[in-house]
Amino acid sequence: MPQPQTLIPDRAEFVDVLDLMRRGHLLAQNGDDDDCCMLSGARVMHSMPTLRAFGLIDPVKLPDQRPRTQCYRLSSQGRHFAERAWSEWKRKPLLQRMVVRPAPCRSMALVVQYVASTPLSPLPCPTA
Repeated sequence: MPQPQTLIPDRAEFVDVLDLMRRGHLLAQNGDDDDCCMLSGARVMHSMPTLRAFGLIDPVKLPDQRPRTQCYRLSSQGRHFAERAWSEWKRKPLLQRMVVRPAPCRSMALVVQYVASTPLSPLPCPTA
């Protein structure tokens, strides 16, 4: 079995892809490149090599499928894995799930980094 360079380069995207696919969405690949994948209208940037390498997806042939488009659904192994991964992901604290998501800009990345490194404390009560 081929091993991807980084096992899961974007953990949040990977879990989102598994969640949508376990709910019945199909992953569409346009062309031969792994970076030409779409799922439910959003671009899948990093998860395709890992999904394929570990046998988590199976190709599906649709009647109205374009010639250079390949569609995938979760394999039975992928479905079991997706259920376990989603269950574990939801058990993690919200802050931990937020930190692994790529920030849209540098300033947001700094905010997330600051929040992740700051211990949570109760809010001070306003004095009247």
